[in-house]
Amino acid sequence: MNVTIPRGIRLNNPGNIRLSKIRWLGQVAMSAQDDPDYVRYIEPVYGIRAIAKIFHSYAARGILSISGIIHSWAPPTENDTDSYVKDVLIFMNTGHDVSIVGANTLVDSRNLTLLLVPAIIHHEQGVQPYAADLIQHAIDLAEDVV
Repeated sequence: MNVTIPRGIRLNNPGNIRLSKIRWLGQVAMSAQDDPDYVRYIEPVYGIRAIAKIFHSYAARGILSISGIIHSWAPPTENDTDSYVKDVLIFMNTGHDVSIVGANTLVDSRNLTLLLVPAIIHHEQGVQPYAADLIQHAIDLAEDVV
């Protein structure tokens, strides 16, 4: 195993999604789950899809701003969430928080997801190695399959 490659990349889990009772589409069989804390996916598209699915669940609960999403994704009890938000805003090349609704509005949740997923991956892994078409495909899968 090459430990110089970030853990989330090795696990095809670039969002560093923790193991839970949820059985994700594309998650390896539990017998093949070799990390005690984080989900391993069979391909990166499924790890990226899981990020988008989680964002959909946030939107359904009314969490619609970048700041709100990051505070749910990486709560202050476990992370320096304010620095995380700043890092994501820099990666997204915006100087201010944006939201699906309200004054600083993006067109829709899909656009927010397309911008935010790579920013999350970059923050979590220190790199964002995935092509835009792979991310697009993963987001499409998140919308098509429960």
